Amino acid sequence: MKIVLAHSDKKYTTHLKLYFLEKGVTDIHIFPDGFHTLKHIIQHRSNIVIIEENLPGLNAEDIKNALIFKHIKPEIIIIKAYQKTPPSIITKKIKTQFRLDISTS
Repeated sequence: MKIVLAHSDKKYTTHLKLYFLEKGVTDIHIFPDGFHTLKHIIQHRSNIVIIEENLPGLNAEDIKNALIFKHIKPEIIIIKAYQKTPPSIITKKIKTQFRLDISTS
């Protein structure tokens, strides 16, 4: 499972990364801006993208539209910059089989 965490707050993405590592996910990539996020998703076909709504460079909507244009369909969870949604809430929003795997851990 390939996960991208894209958020301008480095502490928050580190917190999320540690959470997913504890759940056994090892293919996690962190980006602080939209341009690098989009480039990585296109090159590596990430499965799950957890992204800040107003990410610098390209925002979540820009990235989503670019992925639609490229016919790339990762599961995208958009979070507000100011909310710092807890990892447990984020995993509840994931609709893939992956969610079931980590919720049982």
